[in-house]
Amino acid sequence: IYISYGQNFQLGLKIGHEVTMGPTSLVVETGAYIYDPYEFNGVFFHRIGVHHRFNEKWMGILTLRTHWARADNFEIGVGYKIK
Repeated sequence: IYISYGQNFQLGLKIGHEVTMGPTSLVVETGAYIYDPYEFNGVFFHRIGVHHRFNEKWMGILTLRTHWARADNFEIGVGYKIK
């Protein structure tokens, strides 16, 4: 199945809360899609995850994205603080 660049793009707004415990944080977020080319998940999404700061600049991210009671996918990422 061919997926174009435009089909691989989602845009949304979210609001969240972060509880920090030393270098590790628990993150809970909820949001809504503004642009979603598939529209089969509904408008709202939720994310629960862990952020871990390795040092002043680098952090690791592990998040579970859900649409109401259905867990859809894990997101793994790396963050870098520019300033």
